[in-house]
Amino acid sequence: MLLVVTQKRSIFEVPNTLVDYFVGREDVLLEVENVFRADVPRGPRILVLHGLGGQGKTQIALQYCEQCKDMPGRARDIFWVDASSKTAIESSLESLYGILEGNNGALKKTKPRIEFVMRHFREASTDWLFVYDNFDNPAEVPNFKKAYVPVSRRGSVLITTRDKSVRSLINALGGKAIDLEGLDATSAVNLLLTRSDLQRTEDNVIHAGKIIEKMNSHPLALTQAAAYMKSSHIKLNDFLAHYNTQKAAILQQTPKLTQYTRNLNGSEETALNVFTTWNLSFEQLEDFKGKDCVESKLLTFLAFFHNQDISEFYFSFIPAMLSHIEMMEGEELLAIVSWFKALVGENGDWSRWKFMDAITTLDELSLIQQVGLVTGSSSLWNTITLHPLVKDWIRLRAGDIACRNNTISASILLRVAFMIQNEESSFRLNEKALQSHVITQYENYKDFFSQGQLSLYEQSTVAASYTAQDSMALIVRSEISHEVGEQWIQRVTQGRVRDLGKEYFDTLASVGSTVGVIEHRVRWECKEAELCYRRALESSEIVHGKEHRITLTIVSNLANVVELQGRYEEAATLCRRVLDGIEEILGEEHPDTLVSAGNLASLLCCTMQYDEADTLFKRACNGLETSLGPGHPTTLLYKEAYMQCQQTYYEWESEQFEEEDICEQTYYEWESEQFEEEDICEQIEKKDMLTEWPRSAKRKASF
Repeated sequence: MLLVVTQKRSIFEVPNTLVDYFVGREDVLLEVENVFRADVPRGPRILVLHGLGGQGKTQIALQYCEQCKDMPGRARDIFWVDASSKTAIESSLESLYGILEGNNGALKKTKPRIEFVMRHFREASTDWLFVYDNFDNPAEVPNFKKAYVPVSRRGSVLITTRDKSVRSLINALGGKAIDLEGLDATSAVNLLLTRSDLQRTEDNVIHAGKIIEKMNSHPLALTQAAAYMKSSHIKLNDFLAHYNTQKAAILQQTPKLTQYTRNLNGSEETALNVFTTWNLSFEQLEDFKGKDCVESKLLTFLAFFHNQDISEFYFSFIPAMLSHIEMMEGEELLAIVSWFKALVGENGDWSRWKFMDAITTLDELSLIQQVGLVTGSSSLWNTITLHPLVKDWIRLRAGDIACRNNTISASILLRVAFMIQNEESSFRLNEKALQSHVITQYENYKDFFSQGQLSLYEQSTVAASYTAQDSMALIVRSEISHEVGEQWIQRVTQGRVRDLGKEYFDTLASVGSTVGVIEHRVRWECKEAELCYRRALESSEIVHGKEHRITLTIVSNLANVVELQGRYEEAATLCRRVLDGIEEILGEEHPDTLVSAGNLASLLCCTMQYDEADTLFKRACNGLETSLGPGHPTTLLYKEAYMQCQQTYYEWESEQFEEEDICEQTYYEWESEQFEEEDICEQIEKKDMLTEWPRSAKRKASF
């Protein structure tokens, strides 16, 4: 701590830790100056400098103090307070009492000394500035403003913090909060090249720009990257390739003689790197919410999506995902996703309020970068953005097991969201964002399952994971990149053979997964898919039995493929087998039984068996309305299909009457207009209104 006492300035007590390579931030410094130079009726002026750890909040505060030191018209007294804890605040203010009164001051206890300091600056006739640095835990000091901030229009208070809630300290007049982001492009290039001892050449600027984009212009991360390149003798154009394999080493690199330091837990000053500064926020979260809290689980889970535009919409499918896993998958997979139940309401529905409560906590601690709103259908959905380096840090600190579990969970949730979105046309996700998240799942599997670690899990979890991969791969192939999709499909097929064996039904069915037979989303060779399903069915009947639920799932998917080829009667026979089997397993009123009834009804309409179709549709719609609710997407889907069936039946009936009228008319005109009658009959015979069925009524691919 540097102490200067002169006639010109009474007090200047500021840490001597300003970096000697401070660059940029002119706009922020000007904004600070404008706030503190403003004339206010009642003070003090308060400015909160908020941002992610390592963005340079403390360095900006130090730079501003240096600018003020000998410039006329600035604060006469400048004092720095370590605000990392209540104890640190009181210790700093006690030291200020010693400066004002000398070491032999009459007051011996902490509270009277602090009250003296507050009174002194409250009554001061000259301008003063207090800097409260690292005020990251405001909950520890609920009376902060009343106890430690003198009320005076002569005063200015600069607070640096990672906690957004500190912004509530700002006065209605004369205060402001600045959310600090990364460096501007020019300053970031200057910082990286200067710390790397490199010249500002055209090539170096281009390569530096790519590194800066990867680091999102984060000052401390750029400083560490430069230090790592120097110590490891890595060229600028080779850094990014090295970073992809050495993230942990680079993000934990602490430059020698670093000026980025902080007092941790009352100990001596500790040098900071990106890992340690963000770990402070994570430790604060666990201290506040408890270890393994839902907030920490959610933060980790977010790191397995693309870091931008992570929509709350995906999470709204958590109840559907949990229900699917509980009914269809093994207990091991259910255990992996059990923490999601903390985001579900008491009635089992999605609780956006629980979700946003957790997100708000993460946002306040600067562990996520941005929360915004986007429109989807008639709803507004919150979207979350993670700093790309925070995403890397989370994944590195999580460990291999957590990374694999979250990779599986993310792919399954996206698969469920995609499937339901596909059925409910009123919803449309941000296609670009969805594509980014899908591609991220491919990268996740390459990163965490490249050596066959899925074999560590039970067979049911492995199969569910590969089914989700199939879904993602087919989406990629049809809508994003055919080449990448094909590579992913090949990887999935190889993994299935390795982890499940050649004869396992899931391996045999991998080419024609559920998503693969959704007609308007994936254009797949039906005959090839049918062959795969028939092989899978044969294997499953041997391994599991003809009436096993896994076998019936394959039969249902086979029916879809057969239907796509226009073989409606054969598809109806397969669907009838599914209905009989699933009814025996789950009962007549189970939603999956009712879905099977609706699927069969759709096919019976295609074969003009309207009476039975009507009976099955009524059963399905009434039952789904009771079990799932009248507004559930599945209920609405089958109600729509039923209405289309009724409409087509009425059109068919009308055509029958019209045809009879034509025949009667031609009978009376036969003798005089034989040629015309023959022509009309020929046209009637060619009419085939009954065999083609409008296949707009979408069916569920599986249950």
